[in-house]
Amino acid sequence: MEVTPLGDLGAGIGRPRWWRELVFCLGGLIVLGVVAWWLVPAPWRAAGPARIEQQDAAGQALTRMSDERPGVSRGEEAKPERTVEKAESVAAAPPRTEPPAAVLKPVRLRRGEALVDLLRRAGLSAADALAVVRAFSELADPRRLRAGAVFNLAFEGGDGTSGGRRLARLVYRPEPDYRLVVTAGGHGYEARRIPVPAHLVYGYARGRIADSLYLDAERAGVPVPLIVKTIRALGFAVDFERELWPGDEFEILYTKMLAEDGRQRPEAVLFVGLQLRGRSLAYYRFVVDGRADYFDARGRSIRRTLMKTPLDGARLTSRFGRRRHPILGYVTAHKGVDFGAPPGTPVYAAGDGIIERAGRYGGYGNYIRIRHNGTYATAYGHLKAFARGIRSGVRVRQGQVIGYVGATGRATGPHLHYEVLVNGRQVNPLTLKLPSGRALTGARRQAFARHRAEIDRMRMTLRHAESLLAAARTGRVEAAADAGVAAGLSPRR
Repeated sequence: MEVTPLGDLGAGIGRPRWWRELVFCLGGLIVLGVVAWWLVPAPWRAAGPARIEQQDAAGQALTRMSDERPGVSRGEEAKPERTVEKAESVAAAPPRTEPPAAVLKPVRLRRGEALVDLLRRAGLSAADALAVVRAFSELADPRRLRAGAVFNLAFEGGDGTSGGRRLARLVYRPEPDYRLVVTAGGHGYEARRIPVPAHLVYGYARGRIADSLYLDAERAGVPVPLIVKTIRALGFAVDFERELWPGDEFEILYTKMLAEDGRQRPEAVLFVGLQLRGRSLAYYRFVVDGRADYFDARGRSIRRTLMKTPLDGARLTSRFGRRRHPILGYVTAHKGVDFGAPPGTPVYAAGDGIIERAGRYGGYGNYIRIRHNGTYATAYGHLKAFARGIRSGVRVRQGQVIGYVGATGRATGPHLHYEVLVNGRQVNPLTLKLPSGRALTGARRQAFARHRAEIDRMRMTLRHAESLLAAARTGRVEAAADAGVAAGLSPRR
């Protein structure tokens, strides 16, 4: 067959020959394309996702080959040490954006708000909020939370905000030495108590009375809760209204729990001493049968049958005896003593006993009477309110809060009317001679003596350290050191 050579397609456009040559040209190109496809190697034909998948498969195979070591089975690869190696390799990899579920957002408890309200305000559903509170209640009482308490919340897949996500973790630090953590799990929420490093440290303070034991001890650095405990303990032996004067001296040795971040919790007053006009008092804390008490150097308890003043920080405003009644206007017998105090000041049971009466009682207003034994009873009048659970027939312990100072009944202002009854007759609480507390004997007396000696050594050590610090501030370090050597506290080299 005669083959007509391919002519110039640019000439004779539109003529029959031009169309034949165009068809011939296109057919040749198609044939060449098919031949070229079959001549290309087969692996090169794969393109796009298929080729990528082959590369990933090859990479995974290489990874498995590199992980397979002689003597190591597949089960052993899940050991903790391999987990650590993997964690290190992840840390060395380029940083990735992790789900910020671990970001904690602080949320503060508002006044009048419960924990469930805080969680609802943070965005939890009612069901989740109740579940978290139930878990939290296994380790702490949510009803005792105070306004201002801070809860750190983290949400699953969140950036510290709720946005409708489920709570991943709740962290609450009620004390310096532990935190409460509630975490989400497969079966709801779980609460744990996690210890925090903390240490028990000693504190020491001494000084002179200028205003009151409360204010002067606070200036000396004693934590307020421990000052209250000190005053309450000394209330058995000291009438703060009549016996404490400016210039009298005090000394307090105490302990507190101190965490590494500076948080602290007052623990206990180990020793309290007072140098009053005409007498000295010194009492040591000692635990007997699981109950802490204070004893003098001879092992006699500071406790008496009744407290001299059944409230803190009060001032004597009216004594026992005949007086002109401030409301009725005529002279009548005042069968108790009045202590002025701010409204709401806690009132304590003067001794162990059973409540005989709790309610309104004529001119006394809100009134409580406690029978302590067959001889002694006490009465408390003009109360603003009764403490929770106080009613007739309830047994109370000495120092327990039974009510709050008020001005109910015939009263011109907030105060406590306090009576002591001996065999049913009111007597003067300020002059009453009460039987002393128990005295330690035998092995308990010996254990107390060793305990007292240890406390005294600690007192002397801290007193000497305080003297050195004071001397350093005034440039008299050598004189203070000589005083310590003379006292046998620091040997001279």
